[in-house]
Amino acid sequence: SEAMSDSRKIFGRARLEKAVANQSGSVADLIDLIVEEVDEFSGGSALRDDTCLIGFARKDG
Repeated sequence: SEAMSDSRKIFGRARLEKAVANQSGSVADLIDLIVEEVDEFSGGSALRDDTCLIGFARKDG
């Protein structure tokens, strides 16, 4: 959530929460969505720091 736009604004937790709100797809789909949102926000620029994204799902039963 620390990715920056060309105008040096941070993607931030609020944008991350908005991006994933009401998503019901698979964990892989959610990760793809987050990566796309961050890439769009940053204008396709290379990220300036290491990136780590972990997804998990809960199995009922």
